[in-house]
Amino acid sequence: MLPVGPKHGVATKGGVNYELQVPLDLLERLREYAVSPRRALRVAKASEVDCDVLFLNRFGKRYNRRGADESTSIAQDMARLRRATKGVLDLANFYFHCSRATFGTTIVNAGLRAGVSLDRILSRLKTLMGHKDARVSLGYVHFVEKEEANSKIDEELCA
Repeated sequence: MLPVGPKHGVATKGGVNYELQVPLDLLERLREYAVSPRRALRVAKASEVDCDVLFLNRFGKRYNRRGADESTSIAQDMARLRRATKGVLDLANFYFHCSRATFGTTIVNAGLRAGVSLDRILSRLKTLMGHKDARVSLGYVHFVEKEEANSKIDEELCA
């Protein structure tokens, strides 16, 4: 578990502080990166204040400015990705945050398929995503249920 949130120097939506669950193999890779030559080069360019930040861009700057929720580096990378995949993939409406929504709906789908109670799914989703209120997590359940209903209707219409 990695602590995230404003009290840990990580901006989160709504200023929520929580513990982010990280798989052990990924945690090990993060530890290796922390002492890697690539990161050392970035730290050498960083200001004294940012030297303890794990992820720095190639100029030694943090990905988001202190006090800002936006990352110009990630926005630029997404723009480059859209240009590189133009004509191959339609990423015009894809934003980095979409991957978070995909994660949430995947957790809900997995729980429902496994027959896990709604209360347990909501509790787990709230913990994993750091939602301040379970009503936010419930929105993911409603989305999944709506999509399932729409799929069944589509199957009936196309049968």
